Amino acid sequence: MRYLSSSITENPVDEHTLINVFIYGLVDGPVKTYVFREGFHALEKAIEFAGQEDFSLTPIQAIRQTIVRRDDRKQKIPT
Repeated sequence: MRYLSSSITENPVDEHTLINVFIYGLVDGPVKTYVFREGFHALEKAIEFAGQEDFSLTPIQAIRQTIVRRDDRKQKIPT
């Protein structure tokens, strides 16, 4: 553990890598796409943007989208 913490303080990870790891961890959707396209140069700004309510889905919206997708699949199956 001491080696890990000393490595982090002596050789910190560059900002570009931190932003790429953050983007990789986001769920696919408008936030991930916009953060990728915008090309933020600071991790704090990318996190701040991803947390905005304009792009966030409420749980009920996510459930509705899932139901619509399931209904679309049912309609496409030939009988």
